[in-house]
Amino acid sequence: IFSVSCLYSVVVFYVGIDPFRSYPELNEVSGRRAGGPFSNPMTFAHVYGPILMIFGGLLLSYVRWKEPVRWWALTVCSLGFWAIILSGTRGVWISIFIGVVAMAFLFSYRFGIMALLGEVLLAGAMYLTLPSIRNRIDMTLDPSKGYDQERVYIWKAHFEIFKEKPFFGVGYGETKKMLGEVYTQIGAPETTLKGHAHNQYLYFLAGAGIAGLTVYLFFLFEFLLLNFKVLKKVSYRNTFHQGLALGAMGAQVSFFIGGFTE
Repeated sequence: IFSVSCLYSVVVFYVGIDPFRSYPELNEVSGRRAGGPFSNPMTFAHVYGPILMIFGGLLLSYVRWKEPVRWWALTVCSLGFWAIILSGTRGVWISIFIGVVAMAFLFSYRFGIMALLGEVLLAGAMYLTLPSIRNRIDMTLDPSKGYDQERVYIWKAHFEIFKEKPFFGVGYGETKKMLGEVYTQIGAPETTLKGHAHNQYLYFLAGAGIAGLTVYLFFLFEFLLLNFKVLKKVSYRNTFHQGLALGAMGAQVSFFIGGFTE
């Protein structure tokens, strides 16, 4: 199911025609972006990123013991990776980069070093050869080239809301009602998006305060610790379960990192 969905996303991106719904026109700033079965490319990437990490963990385990199914896992990971790259969602690109390196080092130092070097070389090659990728990265390095300045205003506004009630927040999900007034205070344009914080941790901080963010982080790290304990107990020879535990670890790491931008 994951493979078919990713293949569908890639084909629609290059053809520019979606048989099931209208496909967005080419955007002058961000260009065409793959969204798969979702109406929003960011939603697509943030949902599929952690799933890709699970298949990535299985691939590492299968490759180590040269299981025949490794070729199927490689195909799945390749389709998922390319579909997410075509989504243009930079936060997920970064989360996948870090998630893969984390998984590889947990698996073995040799695999970790290989993964890190391979990702750096791949990122460099893509930047030099693919204009759409280069454009997205240039936008990150220089906010004036894209719409990132709007996100900076959104972050500033939510931090200002947090300062009003720092311990318990203004109410989870209530920040949207306050953004218009806060945007005026910080000098943000009237057209600035009035929605969530585009940062999961800042969103919790503004809505639920330090207390809410602490509970949320405890919840995340408790499961990460549990996953780490499971990973240590599973035999390397049990390729499926070892790969699954490893992939779940990478999925959590990528989810944590992705939360900083969405």
